[in-house]
Amino acid sequence: MIFKALRVVLLSPLVLMSCLPVAAQTRTVALTFDDLPIAATKDPAEAQSVNRVLLDALKKHHAPAIGFVNEKTVRELGRDNGKRILKQWVREGFDLGNHTFSHADLNNITLEQFKQEIVTGENSFRPMLTEVGKTPRYLRFPYNHTGDTGEKHDSVALFLKQRGYQVAACTIDNEDFLFNAAYIQMLAKKDDASATKLRAEYLAYTAVEIDYYASLHEHVFGREIPQFSKKSIIGSPPWRPRNPIPPIVFRTPS
Repeated sequence: MIFKALRVVLLSPLVLMSCLPVAAQTRTVALTFDDLPIAATKDPAEAQSVNRVLLDALKKHHAPAIGFVNEKTVRELGRDNGKRILKQWVREGFDLGNHTFSHADLNNITLEQFKQEIVTGENSFRPMLTEVGKTPRYLRFPYNHTGDTGEKHDSVALFLKQRGYQVAACTIDNEDFLFNAAYIQMLAKKDDASATKLRAEYLAYTAVEIDYYASLHEHVFGREIPQFSKKSIIGSPPWRPRNPIPPIVFRTPS
């Protein structure tokens, strides 16, 4: 089953571009966001601002989405601040998934440590989902690392199944963090002309990457498979322009 979501590890201005119309696409791409409530900042006001703009853009374009939570970041923002952001996602009809407590790399820790990462990673968002009649359904492995040995891989897979999880893989990488690094500099310098050009290039590149990965998967699997695009929710001081450029949301067929 495909859940339309966006991966966001950086709730950045550029990520929001992935919600505007580009060249016509004939494929459906799931939008998933990583590292909720935010990465690269501990400023509650910035985290709230970034998430608010993102949610408004998704709602404007009727784009379903899922955000993958790092519980450690929820606490670092101040638990009330972090939880407030997650509640906005849930109350406005979006789903939340588990991205482990501290974005831990399974390949670098023990099986028992990773199990604990999964369990403690649910602390904030599981009760919120329960309030709306849902349970955690999806986990995304940090770095997409599913275990450096067969035994570890299989043991984690069994543990996830027992807790009711499905693995939320990502099949498309459009290098959003590279575009974002340049974009926030343009916004900070109030270089609207360059920012406008970069937005267009980002959308064009994303369209190319969707086609590329579709072709690659057809070569590997003999058919096209459901596509999952991941983004990161990242805050950084330069990204709060007084009059921000309208966000873009990458529109895909419903």
